[in-house]
Amino acid sequence: MEADVLAEVLSMRPSTGRVPWPKPLPSFTGRISRGLEAQQRDIDAEPARVSAYRARLKAEYDSEMAELDRQSQREDEAEQRRFASLSPAQQEAERAEIRTFLKVLEERGLSVGDLFKGLSVSDTFYEVDREARARIARGGSES
Repeated sequence: MEADVLAEVLSMRPSTGRVPWPKPLPSFTGRISRGLEAQQRDIDAEPARVSAYRARLKAEYDSEMAELDRQSQREDEAEQRRFASLSPAQQEAERAEIRTFLKVLEERGLSVGDLFKGLSVSDTFYEVDREARARIARGGSES
């Protein structure tokens, strides 16, 4: 073991035993100016970063909206096929049910939009908006 260590030590290049003097530190003003230059480069690049970010968000939004449109179209077509498969009497019964529903809403001074407006996002869960719920409970639009 000692022979291996001795061979390793002897194979190292000889040294005078002195540590070289470190390079001089950069000047303080140079350091500050380099920091300011880097900051200015970041400021100059910011509009391009923001523009790229907005373009990416718009592309994602457009993609999601296109998928939602395709899904809505598929659902509409499925509903049309379902309705077309009904007998004429069943179709008329569904139409009468929808007319009755709309008539009740109209009698109470409500619209289909009021039903959707009655739902609101509250923190992390959905709840019926108190004002809309009270309005529906009163059976109309009186305030």
